[in-house]
Amino acid sequence: MLKSIPITARWTRSNLPLLLEMLARHCGAPPHHASLEPPDIHMMEAGDIGNWIEAACARLGLEADRQYVSLSDVPSSIMHAAPAIFVLPDGEFVGLAGVRRGMARLITGDLRTIGVPIPALRDALCTKVEANFKDEVDALLQHCRSAVVDQDRLRRAVVQKRAGSVSLMLGWQVRLPSGSSFRRQLTRAGLHGQAWKFGTAYIVEALLTMGSWLLLGRAALTGVFDTGWLIAWVLMMICALAFRTWRSAISQAMSVVVSGLLKQRLIAGAVRVDADSVRHEGAGGMLARVIETEAIESLAIGGCLAVMTAPLELALAGALLWLGAGGVLHVLLLAVWAGILSLLVWRQQTCRAAWMNARLAMTEDLVEQMNGHRTRVLEENPARRHEAEDRRLEQYLERSAELDKHTVRVNTLMPRLWLLVGLGALAPAFIRGSTPDSLAISIAAVLLAQASLGTLGPALSSLASAALAWRKVKPLFQAAEQRPEQGSAAIPARVAGGVLLEARDLTFRYRERSEPIVRGCNLTIRPHDHILLEGASGEGKSTLASLLAGLRTPESGLLLAGRLDRYTLGEAQWRERVALVPQSHENHIFSASLAFNLLMGRAWTPRQEDLSDAWAVCEDLGLNPLLARMPAGLDQMVGESGWQLSEGERSRVFLARALLSRADVLILDECWATLDPKSLTLAYQALRRRAKAILMVAHP
Repeated sequence: MLKSIPITARWTRSNLPLLLEMLARHCGAPPHHASLEPPDIHMMEAGDIGNWIEAACARLGLEADRQYVSLSDVPSSIMHAAPAIFVLPDGEFVGLAGVRRGMARLITGDLRTIGVPIPALRDALCTKVEANFKDEVDALLQHCRSAVVDQDRLRRAVVQKRAGSVSLMLGWQVRLPSGSSFRRQLTRAGLHGQAWKFGTAYIVEALLTMGSWLLLGRAALTGVFDTGWLIAWVLMMICALAFRTWRSAISQAMSVVVSGLLKQRLIAGAVRVDADSVRHEGAGGMLARVIETEAIESLAIGGCLAVMTAPLELALAGALLWLGAGGVLHVLLLAVWAGILSLLVWRQQTCRAAWMNARLAMTEDLVEQMNGHRTRVLEENPARRHEAEDRRLEQYLERSAELDKHTVRVNTLMPRLWLLVGLGALAPAFIRGSTPDSLAISIAAVLLAQASLGTLGPALSSLASAALAWRKVKPLFQAAEQRPEQGSAAIPARVAGGVLLEARDLTFRYRERSEPIVRGCNLTIRPHDHILLEGASGEGKSTLASLLAGLRTPESGLLLAGRLDRYTLGEAQWRERVALVPQSHENHIFSASLAFNLLMGRAWTPRQEDLSDAWAVCEDLGLNPLLARMPAGLDQMVGESGWQLSEGERSRVFLARALLSRADVLILDECWATLDPKSLTLAYQALRRRAKAILMVAHP
């Protein structure tokens, strides 16, 4: 199968730097002058080439995501993976630049691309895994004694079906980071070309529409309906409709691209936003931020295109009015009308800002009241329970009614009144007996101006609303630009023994406090250390735990994991070496399978050995009764919409998640409170057997 991949498209480890630089060009990454050294022989022996690839991509301004897929999904993954690096069974690599017409475009050693059929590339990538099932399938076919003539084809089909659910590490998908230049991401997605197509379709459609109106108006004013001109009018309308359909399709495609990139960036920002800010804002504030994110997507993307086209239509209408029967006075009337519309839009947005503040305040209050519903039922006076909600709702309804009045004026009243005023302004031209051609041009211009005013008002309202929503969304958008620390491209493998985690003179203070909560902290953790950190509430135990885990950055001091700092290791490598189990109220069970909740620290989709490890850890922690009750075992859905777990079961799932991450140091921040003595004993015994080193945070 490997023979289907040309020799020129196969890359060895020593040539990986050049391949990565070529993929960076295909991603649209900015030029990078730092040279990459090939991975050394020690990394080759350790099989840690993946860490080198990810760190090298980070130095080139890229992200490299490992792709674990089932064999049945390999063809579709190839279709959507480019640019990517795939690993061949013999340890060599191929670089996927793109997919075109069912052919995978692979980068060759002379920096060109050649086409390889996707099925051939799929067979080359999967041949080693499918070979494990060859004997089994051969025995099955021999037992069945199939009469099929093409035995090789049958054998290949059965092997693919049998091995379809097996997970395979396909390679690395290479892309621009979510926090990179948004303009560069739009360019990489081909939005500039789409914009040119949209502009061309719009201009042609506008010219055809204006021409059809001119022909129809001239015929109506002169009373002469020539067959040839009527056929020309029909053809122009059909062509205008075709270009309008094309423009709408391009507009939808552009909206999908921009929406996808915007969501990707906001999700990245939500992950990187400061945890203390999230706690301060509360659940209600975060929900309000999510609502405004949806507003940005629906208002800004749709309104931008309309705002770009409506002024052009208005300018074209003004030029036609100048050439028509009304002359300069007609143009001035349109300018005054547009000015009045702008004033009304500004007044509308003042009302919209008040309405939005009332809505967000009501949303935040509602979510917080729902979170504390049980406490309110038990302790609050029932007679006064809804006073605050009723008052906020009344304010919201008042703001809504006022906003609706202004919206009707902008979206409906102004465009329709313009039609009456614009046509009424042509009365002197009718009385003077202007030519039918000039009158037809003026009528067409009035109709075009009405259409543009009807589009411009709502479009300006949408953009203004998006600008108001941007105040909530901007922190997430900017947080995505704070790229996580990336490691060196030559990270050494972990060495057995030695110091696992070391802190020297760590100092940290919260922004709202003048005095540091952690000052001059020194700590050394070696293999097999079990350290207990005690202290009263508010003395900085959890803060220190978050500093050691890399969730916060110390104000000063030195923090090392395996003799390397966070900048050298990078965020991902630090997470692999130090794992934190936070307090239960700061941890979470996701609405997904139990396997997903357990294996979050490993690659997903899981391999069979990952699932076996998860099952064994659950047994060590005494979760056998839970697994026995679950109909689907590790595949059982848990969380808010699935199987409900007790507090003790949740705590043990959190511990299992940390153990399965295979980190060098486990930091347990007061996660024992919900465990009974028997479960606590089982959990500690499992930690002693499986954890390399433990730092336990607890009250005295």
